[in-house]
Amino acid sequence: MPRLHLYSLLIAWLLVSAQMPLLAQTPDTTTPEPASAPAQNITLTQISDQALSTGKLIQQMEQLAVQPLEIEELKERLSSNQKKLQTLRRESASLMDTSSVSVEQIQNSQNIWKYALEMLTKEQQIAKDRGLELEKGIALLVKEEDLWKQTQVKISEAPELVDGLQQSKQAITSITAARKNLGIPLQETLEISKQWQDLIDTSNDQLLTLKQNEDVIRKHLLSTLQPALWELNLDDFHVTSDYRRTLSLHWKLARYFLTQHPLKGAMILTAAVGMLLFLWYLRRNNNRLQEEHRGMSLRLPLFDRPLSTTLATSAALSLILYPNPPQLVNSFIAWLLFIPVVRLGMSRLPVIVRPFAWLVSIFFLINSLSLMIEAIPVLQRLWIVSCAAISFIVCIHALRRLASNEDHNTLAWKLLRTAVWLTMLTALAAAVAGIVGAATLAQFLVTGVANAAYAGFCMVVVAGIFSDLAVVAIYLPINTASQLINHNRPLLVGRLGKLITIVCLLGWIHFTLDQFMLADAMWAWISNTLNKELTIGNLAISLGDVSAVLITIWLSYKISQLLQFIFMEDIAPRTKMARGVPEAVSTLMHYCIVLIGFMMAISAAGIDMSKISIMIGALGVGIGIGMQDVVNNFTSGLILLFEQHIKQSDIVQCNTVNGKVTHIGLRSSVVRTFDGAEVILPNSQLVSVQVINWTHSDQHRRISIPIGVAYGSDPEMVIKTLVAAARAEEDILSDPPPAAFFLRFGASSMDFELKAWVTTGEILNETTSKLCVAINRQFDLAGISIPFPQQDIYVRGLPENFSRGETQEER
Repeated sequence: MPRLHLYSLLIAWLLVSAQMPLLAQTPDTTTPEPASAPAQNITLTQISDQALSTGKLIQQMEQLAVQPLEIEELKERLSSNQKKLQTLRRESASLMDTSSVSVEQIQNSQNIWKYALEMLTKEQQIAKDRGLELEKGIALLVKEEDLWKQTQVKISEAPELVDGLQQSKQAITSITAARKNLGIPLQETLEISKQWQDLIDTSNDQLLTLKQNEDVIRKHLLSTLQPALWELNLDDFHVTSDYRRTLSLHWKLARYFLTQHPLKGAMILTAAVGMLLFLWYLRRNNNRLQEEHRGMSLRLPLFDRPLSTTLATSAALSLILYPNPPQLVNSFIAWLLFIPVVRLGMSRLPVIVRPFAWLVSIFFLINSLSLMIEAIPVLQRLWIVSCAAISFIVCIHALRRLASNEDHNTLAWKLLRTAVWLTMLTALAAAVAGIVGAATLAQFLVTGVANAAYAGFCMVVVAGIFSDLAVVAIYLPINTASQLINHNRPLLVGRLGKLITIVCLLGWIHFTLDQFMLADAMWAWISNTLNKELTIGNLAISLGDVSAVLITIWLSYKISQLLQFIFMEDIAPRTKMARGVPEAVSTLMHYCIVLIGFMMAISAAGIDMSKISIMIGALGVGIGIGMQDVVNNFTSGLILLFEQHIKQSDIVQCNTVNGKVTHIGLRSSVVRTFDGAEVILPNSQLVSVQVINWTHSDQHRRISIPIGVAYGSDPEMVIKTLVAAARAEEDILSDPPPAAFFLRFGASSMDFELKAWVTTGEILNETTSKLCVAINRQFDLAGISIPFPQQDIYVRGLPENFSRGETQEER
């Protein structure tokens, strides 16, 4: 046997031996993943050891062949689910055959089938997992069998190894039997999975049928007519025959639904208890803060009504965890939301709108009661007409009150007035439709109005709860360590409040459009509009491409602003960077993110980057000729940001411009003069010409005050007085200390000069003024006089009558 085969067999034996302990440790779990490499021979010296390992593997596979208890239970549940689906199919067929069926009833039936489909998929997954486990075991046995077959061929060439040949035959026979033993439960599992798949296919077909029926009903809302109200008689007020059966089915589905989700129910209960304890803790700390620091507590409805907040949160969590609940469960959750919505929502609305909110809530409950009288279609129809009439009257009353409000010209009140007008017109259309016989249309409109109005009220509560939670999170004592939050609490509260309001508003708009069957049509129209291409020669562009480019660039700009804000407010102060470095890093980060966003926008638009490179190359000549100044300024801006010779907040003097640098861009910089003017300087001037930077290394500035004293004064006394006056000023630095110098003998005075340093140039003029006042006061106390220039005038001649003192008037 060649050495290569010996080494290969040795490696294969080590791999298989390493897998054996794992198989022995996990007898009831999934089998190891079979190796994808081809089987290799077993070395002749390791046949006995491999036979033992193969025996352990076969024992493992024998344990795997035993069907677990959950598969037996799955087979038992199969027949019961088949019966339930048959019942659901009969109910759905009976519902679709009814001429007065409504869109809401079809949607409720769809929810039931969606829930059934979800349950069937979970049940089938059990069989799929079991089948995959058995297939892995069979694959591992096939690999082991191939290994022994290849070894058997090599052993047959050596007749003296009779025992090894016998062991290989026994191993192959045992593996074959084990494969057959695993094939039986695998076949059974695949059959069970196929039966569950049949139920899943039935559910999908039924959902498709219901969706088609719903589309037909929506298309024929106006054409589905019943006798007018004045044509009805007492015989029409009868109870349908299948009412009790339908009600019993709803009850069974609700009970089965709740019993199948004990874990979700425990999660909701745990979340409710945790939310209540959390609110109690926050309320206790808030009251303590109010006692210790009067006026510092938070007045939030979240603290005032913790039980209502907990109830609303639990109901919202139920809707999230139960996406397709049965009709009774859905109605119970909606009724459960009524109390917290009213208690939490009323305090957040203006006083003038609160009666309207009460009527909206009551109208929703009254409309939901119409589902309880589906057994008497005529009575349900009268109920719907009454609800529409009441809604119409309430809208008229609301419009009158809104017109008398002082803020009726604001945007919020205009939007509210428009919504009330639309509601009033919809209610009028529903009332007329119900009277003339379009009962399906009337129920559709009334239900849409009730659900949309109540959903808007619920969104107010949701937005309020999240806003309160945002306020609490921002004002928690733990956030005092974050400078970003600590210095920008009002700004963060305002921005988060706007974001929450926008999200809730968009959610309500989508829900309302869906209620009135406009969501799909709206999205289809938007999609068609965005995808419609405009062809100009070889160029094809669509509104969607333009929108994608603009939105991507806008998002990159906003993300850049957010990252700049976080960096400047929180990261930079912690790192203790040198002055001007955070601004430079922030500016570079801004342009890098915007550039990345621009490139992503180009890619999102489907523009070939090679074409852009060709276009950039073609424009290179034009840039080199006509845009030299722009390129020069751009390069100079990069030099300023990297070299840091001129930084933001520096006081500079460039030619005739003297002021403070407020912004350094890639093309130009802004210098604010001390007179308040803002001068925009090209970056090339700040790089190429001489610039005086008064604050390059530090902010210290020197004051120089020249002063002259009268001849005869003591120079040493003058120097001591000047230095003492400078040291007395609190804005004068002690290091370096102030100093006075006797400069020269002037024409009419002895000239001195006081030199002192201040911390920053912003107080230079103010400190100079204070210091001059102090020097004048100290000179008066010391008897030192400040001379002024004197001149002698010599007159060569006088008028003749000057000695008599006559004036022109006397003559």
